[in-house]
Parts: sequence; C-alpha cells; structure tokens
Amino acid sequence: MLKQVYFLFIFVLLPASAHAACVNPVGDHGDMLYNRDHTVMQYCNGSNWISMDASKSGGTDNLGNHIAAKDLDMADFKVINAAIPTSSKDLTNKAYVDAAVASAAGAGGGKYQFNCNPSSAAGKGNPAFCVRMDIATGISECVYNDGTATAFTWKSCAAPFSSDCMLPLGGTIADGASKTLYTAEMHANCVSIAQERNCANGILDGTASYKYETCTNGSSCSLDGVTKLHGESHTFYSAAEQLTCASGAQTRTCNNGMFSGTATYNKASCTDCTAVAIGAVCTIANGIYIGTYGSNRIYAALADEPTTLAWKTSNTATSGTTNIGDGKPNTDAMIAAGAADHPAAKSCNDKAPAGTWYLPAVGELNLIWTNKDTINLSARGFVANDYWSSYQYTTDATLAYARRLDIDSGSYTSKTGGRRVRCVRR
Repeated sequence: MLKQVYFLFIFVLLPASAHAACVNPVGDHGDMLYNRDHTVMQYCNGSNWISMDASKSGGTDNLGNHIAAKDLDMADFKVINAAIPTSSKDLTNKAYVDAAVASAAGAGGGKYQFNCNPSSAAGKGNPAFCVRMDIATGISECVYNDGTATAFTWKSCAAPFSSDCMLPLGGTIADGASKTLYTAEMHANCVSIAQERNCANGILDGTASYKYETCTNGSSCSLDGVTKLHGESHTFYSAAEQLTCASGAQTRTCNNGMFSGTATYNKASCTDCTAVAIGAVCTIANGIYIGTYGSNRIYAALADEPTTLAWKTSNTATSGTTNIGDGKPNTDAMIAAGAADHPAAKSCNDKAPAGTWYLPAVGELNLIWTNKDTINLSARGFVANDYWSSYQYTTDATLAYARRLDIDSGSYTSKTGGRRVRCVRR
C-alpha cells in the first residue's frame, strides 16, 4: 500500500475548472506531499501525483516544466507549514517553518526553493527541495530524495522569489524595501512620531504602534491668549471669576487649528473663592464664607434684609419646603407657589443676581451657629434675634423653623410672624 503524507502549503490556486483534483490520496492542484515508499517529494499537477525532479528542466512532466509553461507558479509554494522528513520514514520531528516565524510572517512568510544545492550536499544524492527554517538567523535546511536533511546558510541557496510584507493597515511592500510609518495620522510634528520599518523575507521589523502610512502636521490653536500645538490641551473656563472654578471648567484639545469642546468655555484662566477662609468676604460671591455644607461652599449675604419679614402671609402649607439641609429647593418651591405669599423667600430670590440667593435651610443656619466665633457675628451684622429658615414643620404645616445664631436656640413658630432674614448662596 502506498504510504503518502501531506505537507500543507498556503498558496494561490489556479481556477478549479482548469485542473481536476488528484486522487489516491485526494489532493488539489499544487498540493505537495512526501512519498515515504519512494522517498521523494511529489506535487499534484491537477490529475496525477508527479515526482519532483531535482532539475528544473529535466523530465517530461516535472515541476520545472509546469513553471516554464506558466500553468503552475513558484509562488504557489511560498508558505510551508508541515513536518519535514529527517529520515526516509520519519516525518514528525521538524517543521518547515517555525510556528513563531510563520505567525509573524503571515501568508507568504515561508520559503520553498526548487533545486537546492548547498556545498555540503556531496554524497547526498540529488536534492529535492530546500526550506528556510529560521528567518532571524538565516539557518535553513535542504531535504534530499533519500529523506535526509542538512543545515546550510540560506544565502548559499539562491532564492528565485521572496516574500512581501503586509503593512499594518493593508497593502504590502516588497522584500528588502522600507516604509516610513507613523503612530498617528496627524501630529504637531510628524517627524517626531516616524519610524522606518523594513521588510525582510515577509517580516516587517519595527514597533507595531507605527502603523499609519501618512501623517499631516496639524495646525496650532489660539484662544484667549493661549496657543497650543495640535494634540495639546488646556483647561478653559466659562467665566473668569467663579465661586468655584472647577465647576465651570472644561479641558479642550487642539485639533488641527480648532479646540474641541464647548465654545462657551473660552476663558483661559479663572479666579475663585476657594482660598477664602471662613469669616472672610469673597468679593466674587459678594458674601461672607460661612463654611461647607455637604459638598457646597456656602456664602451669607453681607447684611440682613432691611426689615423683618413673614415666612408666609398665611399659616397654610406650602409643598416642597421640607428639605432640612438645602434651602435652594425650599425657596424655589415657595416662589413657584406664589412669591408674593412668601415675603422672606421672595426677598432672597430677588437679591442680585436674581435667583442666586435663597432662604437658608436649618442645616445652613446651623452652620452659621457652628462657626459663629470665626465668622464674628457682631462684626458681620448678625443680631441677637431669631432668623427664618426655609424649613416647614412636617408635623404642623402652619409652622416654620427659626433660630438664634448667637446662642443655640431654635423653635417652630407661626409663619406670619416677622423674623430676621439673612440670605445665603453657594
């Protein structure tokens, strides 16, 4: 029984209609195998398995004649990835192309050469084929018709063809050619992100991140006295003065002459009140910094409202006024329910800039009490009287909470009574 073992090659087949498949064993046109019974390499010519002559011109139906007739191209046998015979009966010990090399090279990465004839071939008989084993070191092997293999230096075996290299984003360059690639398609200085990558027998050297074939030098950007190169960033602000600059900041990146982000963030620098100590005045806020409640810096107005004011003109409920720590939603609820009916809240809401100031919640009044000594209440115009909070009593909606700020005293009282008002903002 004829024993035949396939060597698998990756190659380009000619149209199936031009060549029928080989049988016993089954094979397609261009397939190669090693016949162990006859210790010879064979290829499928489309109908039969043909032994490979060591000479390109010898015989009547050998590989060389098919190549000359242009119905079978040497390029069909570029990649070899199967066991190589080290003896006439052993096909399992070696690989035509090392797995790592094959992986790096991709399709077309290996080498097959007909008519290998290294100087060490004496006494070995006619060589059948040679294959490059190690692209990095250049060490290769010749396999002869008797099945033995002999190492040789690749350059001593003339190569009739070479393998192109695939470029990272498509396309190829020829073996031995070079290509300048870039890490980005646009940069402030393309030369600084360039690398020349060389093709050597199907392997493209260099660093994988250098993958773009072209690079354009991007234009710089200028805004509010700041100039940045393409790709550089700057933090801009929605206003040059803010209570907290970080809350109105946006990092914008220069992209070929135009900054990314939102156009309203157009101030290159910002001054805020974050460095102001408790009890000190922040001119931006036009208020006294009384401390932080939750995550918010709270500022009290520089003075009380001119007269005592009622919480509401009637002792009736106002929905949405039971937030104990944040007076802003309480105040907004009172304005929505009728500003004229809520004199204290209206007075704060009307304070310039309108909608910024509000009647403090219980927690915000307590903050003033906690920091009263640092704030220096008397110096800041606070008096020894009750001050309204914006908090409505949950048990009895006819009452709201008011407290003293000079001593620790507070109570729920009739909404219609007049009390002191010190507006706050954040």
